Parts: sequence; structure tokens; C-alpha cells
Amino acid sequence: MSERFFDVDEELEQAARLIDSGRSEEALALIETCLRHDPENASGHALKGWALTRLQRLEAADHAVSRTIALDPTLAAGHYVAAQLHLLRGQLQEAAQGLEKAMALDEGTSLPYLMSLAQVRWDLGQSKEALATLDRLTQLEPFDPDVLSIRARFALLQGQLDQAKELAELALKVQPGDPYAEKLLVSVAQEEGDHETVVRLATSMLEKQASDAEAHSLLIEGLLAQDQNADALLAADRFLAAHADNTAALALKAKAFAAAGKLKDARRTIDQAKGLDPKDPFLRLVAGGIEEAGGNVPAAAAAYEEAVRLEPRDIDARIRLIFCYLDRSRQIAARKAIEDLAACTRDDANLLCVAASLAEQAEWEEGVLRFASAALEAEAALPSAHLLLGYAKLRSDDLDAARDHADRALKIDDGFKPAKDLLTAVEDRAEAMKTLQYRVFSRYPGLRDFLITAGIAIAAALFFMAYFYGKLQKLHSTTFPPS
Repeated sequence: MSERFFDVDEELEQAARLIDSGRSEEALALIETCLRHDPENASGHALKGWALTRLQRLEAADHAVSRTIALDPTLAAGHYVAAQLHLLRGQLQEAAQGLEKAMALDEGTSLPYLMSLAQVRWDLGQSKEALATLDRLTQLEPFDPDVLSIRARFALLQGQLDQAKELAELALKVQPGDPYAEKLLVSVAQEEGDHETVVRLATSMLEKQASDAEAHSLLIEGLLAQDQNADALLAADRFLAAHADNTAALALKAKAFAAAGKLKDARRTIDQAKGLDPKDPFLRLVAGGIEEAGGNVPAAAAAYEEAVRLEPRDIDARIRLIFCYLDRSRQIAARKAIEDLAACTRDDANLLCVAASLAEQAEWEEGVLRFASAALEAEAALPSAHLLLGYAKLRSDDLDAARDHADRALKIDDGFKPAKDLLTAVEDRAEAMKTLQYRVFSRYPGLRDFLITAGIAIAAALFFMAYFYGKLQKLHSTTFPPS
């Protein structure tokens, strides 16, 4: 095409379509041609950053974004791509700030910006704000396939698997072959533990687009879940062939090595990934898992601590760190880490319940009561919070309160079996408390041990008395024979 007839804006639109169809390499070549014609085009540099981001070339994407913002600080697209880079690195707070800035510049009407912001707010534990953003999306475009897909995503996050599947399938009816909706169906299969379906769907996605990084990841995770470690290693190699030096691919290969018991290879591979991106908290998470697989809990804890330092909002890293502390009986460190986890969750009732459950495992009753109560303040209709409080009350023999929490849980969900089990435990305890023995020993907790000790002493005394009485009888019969 001669320079005279080259329309930069039109070609950039074509490049954007190529990116959307998963052809980011082709798009990047076209964008570079556009920028040779117009080196100061801020939109072109923003689009270049987006293409590089999709290709996982994060350092080059950083340079493109910096160039974009230097040329035009008011271009919303530049801040949006910067936010996506933060997301890939697990830097949620910075991502939220970038998206909010992009939204302000775009007057809050861009569907991609709203969708990303809803997801980030959810990941930050700001569930109310996230759901409000989702409502706004639904009002703007209720039948847009992307909106249907993110609604499916949020249903999945809330454990509403049937609704998630229904919305993803509706998105595919509106837009057949939509890769995001297809990936959501794979995620639903993951949650249902249907790993064969995960592998089948991911393989189908790769047949359509061999460079689809997320499909590669889903395939490897599905194979690992079925202990098909050799196949997972081969799939990781194919991922790396399509995306050389991709840190996610290297991390998955390291996981496959660890699953196969090849810990030396696993450590070498994850170290290679960390060398490529030293600030990625996910790589520390994988490193911790490898150390746990090798039984090195202190090294695993150190890796999770580093992940939390790099991204304080990394809930998965925090939970794994707490389990490491509990495994090493580091009760004080565990309690502090549970406090920090609860502080991260804000109004997320489900994560507050996780904090309460961890406090229960740490034998920290005050923490159980506090976090489970906070969960109910955030969301009153939460049977799991009532269950945690009910068992806490049962452990302190407050049977009326325990029974009340079980009843409340069953009013929310009459099929909630753990609450029925709690009621059975309450009745068993009530029956035991009717006995005199239980009442006495509960009032005098040291009495049982005292009586056991005293009983042993008395038995010993009687034994020795019988022994010496026998000796005396023998002596008497020998010295003084009967007449």
C-alpha cells in the first residue's frame, strides 16, 4: 500500500479487530506500520501496549503505555492498558486506580472499563461496589455477550454454578464461538470437578486458536487435576513454543514437574520464571506450592510471605501462609495472619467466614466469634456463618445459642446438612449434661484426674498389702506350725 493512500486510523481499527480475534501478532505488525507513518499517535501506542499485553510481553507493553501517557495523559485507553498490566502482575489496588481514571476520562460508559473495574473491585473484597458496577453494566447493555459473560463470571464467583452455565450458554447463543464465554464454561466444569470436560473444551479452543494462552493454561490445569503429569509437561512445552519465555507457561511447567516428583526441575523452572518477572506474586505462590510438595514448610512459608509482600491483597497466598504457620504450630504468627486476612476482606462475608474457619483451626475462639459475627453483619443470610457461631457456642456449652444458630442456618437453607449435624451434636451434648457425672466433672474439671490418680494409688496400696500379708502368712506358717 502506498503511503499516499495509507489511512492510519482505519488501519488501527483493523489492528484492534485482529487483537479481538486473537491474532495479536498480526495486529502488532500492522500497528508498527501505522506508527512508522505517525510516530506521535497516542492511540497507536496504546493499541501497541494492548497487543503486547495480550502476548504477555509485559516489559515492552510498559514502554508502550508510558509513551502513550507521555503523548496524551487524557487518553483513557492508555490508563486502561496500564491497569491491565497491573492486573497481570497481581497489583489490584493500582489496577483499580488506573481503571477509575480511565472511567473518569471516558465518562463511565465504556463496557470494557466497567467490566474490568467490577472484577477488580470483587478481587479487592469490595463485593458491594463490584455488584453495583455489574448492575450498571446490565442496565447499559443487558444482552451484550460480554456483559452476559461477566454476569456468568460473577455467578461463578458466588458459587451459583447453574446460573453461570446458563448465562455463558446464552452469551454463546448471542455470539457463537465467543472465547470468553467458552472459557467460562470450562471454569464451571472446573468448579464441578469435571476435569475431563475441562480438557475436552480447552483442547477444542486450542484447535480454533493455537496461541490462546488461557486455553493452554486451562488444558494444563485439567491434565494436572487428573494426575496426567506427563501429558501436562508436553502441554506446557507446547504453551512455551507458542509463547516463548511466558512466565505463566513456565509456572505451569514447574507445577507439572512438582506433580511428577521432579522437584529439582520444578525449582529450576520457577526460578527461571522469577528471573523474567521478579515482581510477580503468582510465581512466589507456585514456588511455595513446590516447596510444600517437597515437605519444606519453612521455605514454603517464606515464598508465601514474599507473595503477600508483593501483593498484600493476594488472598490465596495469605491462606496458604496461615496453613504453613499452623503446620509449624506458630500460633501467634497464625493469629496475626488471620487478622490481616480479615482486614483485607472488608465486607466480603464469605472471606470473613474463611477467616473464622481458620481461627477455629487455630483454636482461637475469640477470632471465630468476631469474624463469623462480622460475616453476618455483611450478609445476614449466610448459613456457614451461623454454623461457625453455633459450633463455637457448643464448645462453650451454650446449647441454647448453638441450637438457635443451627435453626437460623436451616431457615436460610433447609437442606443445609451441616446445620442438621450441629443440631444432632447439640442434642447429644444436652443428653450427656443430664448425667450427674457430667455435671460434677464440669464443675470440678480437675476432679477426674484426681480420682484416677487416687484410684491408682489405692489399688497399689491394696496390692502391696496383699503381697505383704501373704509373706506374713508364709512366715507365720513356717515359724509357728499349727499344732
